[in-house]
Amino acid sequence: MLLRRMLGRDHEVVVVQEAPAALQLLAGDDGFDVVLCDVMLPGMSGTELLAALKARYTALADRIVFLTGGAFSAEARAALATATNPVLEKPFDRARLRAIVQEHVARRRS
Repeated sequence: MLLRRMLGRDHEVVVVQEAPAALQLLAGDDGFDVVLCDVMLPGMSGTELLAALKARYTALADRIVFLTGGAFSAEARAALATATNPVLEKPFDRARLRAIVQEHVARRRS
């Protein structure tokens, strides 16, 4: 909900609580400019979501921005090390978050 408050004035924000729900929402929908995703999620990690998107919807995989508190598994750490997606450490800088979102939006609109 914090992200909705921070970004909702300037952007349409859709919130889901679990990676499988996000995957279902994103499935075949090319309308999302950026996907903000926590690394640690119930049921399926953010890095597993990234892998699923890479396998099915490559363009959406490039739009993921990870948010993390830094406490994650060795597997997630290895996945983040090889991913080219931006990673914002919590507590993240609001200006940096807004800049990353704007960068993704501008890239999609150009």
